[in-house]
Amino acid sequence: MLLPANSYTIENIPFNPGNTSAFFRVIIVRLHSTKNKSIFKKLSKQYALRKTECFLQQLLHKEYYQALNKNCMHNTEQIKTTIERTKKALLLKPSLGKGTGVSKVKVSEGLRCEIEEGNWKFYADMPEGAGGKGSAPTPGVYGRAALGACLAIGYMMKAAELQLRINNLEVTVEADFDDGALFGTADKTIPPGYLEVRYTITIESDETDEAIMQMINEGDLYSPYLDIFSRAQKCVRKINIISK
Repeated sequence: MLLPANSYTIENIPFNPGNTSAFFRVIIVRLHSTKNKSIFKKLSKQYALRKTECFLQQLLHKEYYQALNKNCMHNTEQIKTTIERTKKALLLKPSLGKGTGVSKVKVSEGLRCEIEEGNWKFYADMPEGAGGKGSAPTPGVYGRAALGACLAIGYMMKAAELQLRINNLEVTVEADFDDGALFGTADKTIPPGYLEVRYTITIESDETDEAIMQMINEGDLYSPYLDIFSRAQKCVRKINIISK
């Protein structure tokens, strides 16, 4: 069982399982206040939190770090319960599963775009070599991230349903392309989209290979974005021309 999601103290430092980043920041500040400046240099802002956590493993008592590690992943029981509740609702009323996602994209300056959906707002741009300013991720970054995140989330949902303990899971998405097709300089047979997409799953777990493969196969089977990337989508174009 995972630790309860309430605050308590470790070495007199307030610790909330739902906010491990704050816990590590307290430790960094405490180390900075010591005379050993070399320790703080290793924990400078240029290091990702993951590297900071790895370094702190050597500083924290083993049992305490294990307690932190157990809270790195979501409470699988809670995820499992939520999924089961949603499945029951969809079986009783299938129409609940139908919907339409709407994203609005507005050009703000040059090639930079402002993207809105619901309460979310983010930006996209192109690199300087393509006429942009490189001020935000490209649409390609968001596309690959959508596939990778969808797969990772789907695997963890299946892990919760199958009651599998996953210590760490990462998905790397690689996509080959030819920008010559984008700029119209390549052979007409080369598509402007991806030539091939590959995804690599790295999993740390003590579960059996058979159980992990079941999780992956079922996750792939029900992945919305793996389906989107694998199957030609019906695209309907509408045009609104506003004249002054």
